[in-house]
Amino acid sequence: MIKLICIHGNSLDRSIFDLISVEGFDKVTLDLPGHGSSPLGNVSSFQDLVDNVYERINQMGEIILLGCSLGGHIAHHLLERLNPQALITISAPPLNLETVGVAFNKDSLANLLFQTHLTDAEADRLAESMLSLRKDQKSSLRSLILATDPEARKSIAQSLLKGEFLDEVKLLDRFQGEKILIFPTLDRIVNREHFQAIKVGRVCEISGNHILPVDNPAGLNEFLSCELAKFRK
Repeated sequence: MIKLICIHGNSLDRSIFDLISVEGFDKVTLDLPGHGSSPLGNVSSFQDLVDNVYERINQMGEIILLGCSLGGHIAHHLLERLNPQALITISAPPLNLETVGVAFNKDSLANLLFQTHLTDAEADRLAESMLSLRKDQKSSLRSLILATDPEARKSIAQSLLKGEFLDEVKLLDRFQGEKILIFPTLDRIVNREHFQAIKVGRVCEISGNHILPVDNPAGLNEFLSCELAKFRK
């Protein structure tokens, strides 16, 4: 059975995929270092996060990558070393040095995702900004944000500022498998115009906000079930 590898976003954990289930696939979720139950260890950069995920999944055989937000960018980077059956990312516009400045809305609260220490109020505002249809999940999301190791956010921020990331546009362009880039229609963090202009994958829109697996799990499940039907064995 093909494994559906689910990679969560910055300041969250594997639980955001609890309601995601696609018949015929073995769902695999994991906590990134510094998130959930996974200690940060010696991880000090974005590339270290990519290396960590690679080491945990590279022997799993046939896989499909599903990444949300930061997890989507990790999935893009994994294309350098893995050849999944398909790649599906959510709220993760492919980045390179030319696009990183326009990929995200300037007036969003995205900067808080890269702020080392967050107050309860800041975590609350950030959680609220990433949900639209399931506002009842705000407190759960806030708890995940506050439970994240602050050094994890710091290391990710430093990597982005230093340009320590691969050209995701080229990686996607070279990848010959199925590639679907999901834009949640209510996303307040990602620049919609930039996302719609992307030509390196099929862009699909689903109702919901930035953390789509939490904000609209039913809609995402329906979409995945349809799109991945061709890969069922």
